[in-house]
Amino acid sequence: MIIDDEQRRMHSLRSMRTMLLALACVFGVLITAPIWALSLPSLLFLRFDVGFFVIAHGIVAAFIAIVYWFITAQDNADRTFNVASHS
Repeated sequence: MIIDDEQRRMHSLRSMRTMLLALACVFGVLITAPIWALSLPSLLFLRFDVGFFVIAHGIVAAFIAIVYWFITAQDNADRTFNVASHS
């Protein structure tokens, strides 16, 4: 489908904002999760501190949620500007 330059510019801007927000969320999780893990009691589970064990699994769940949100937001942007690859 052919879109004009203004729509292309608006789509690129929205895509860039979505990407930057997703990256900010990823870096936010990467920075705050270990800090939060340090504040948890130092109980051991499989010779690991429980805080780091729980955070390691929580980070994976957070990344999956961020990726799901990003894909949904990008798909909505594609549909809004009529550049979706499927109908």
